[in-house]
Amino acid sequence: MPSRALRWIVKGLVKRIVKGMVMTDDIELRRRRAAYRAAHRGTKEMDIMLGGYAQSVLPQLTDPALIHLEQFLALQDPQLQGWLLSSDAPADAAFAGLVAGVRKFHGL
Repeated sequence: MPSRALRWIVKGLVKRIVKGMVMTDDIELRRRRAAYRAAHRGTKEMDIMLGGYAQSVLPQLTDPALIHLEQFLALQDPQLQGWLLSSDAPADAAFAGLVAGVRKFHGL
């Protein structure tokens, strides 16, 4: 039977390992959800535009950038479609970089 100190050390290591895995799993789950939301918008055009872009950028997104993309994907399709398909800049300057990225990805 291991000593009390050894059990305490092992228990602490297991908690750290599991906590690290949960954080990794959490961001992976959020990436999968964002990919689904991007590819299932309701119109085929938006599914293709946002789904293709999301698949290309999601693997390298960090937490702050992922939060920003999630906020972008929460916007309504008519608003996003207007930003993406017209030459007008988004009314919300916070999303100008994402709009430019999607346009560049699709050669618009």
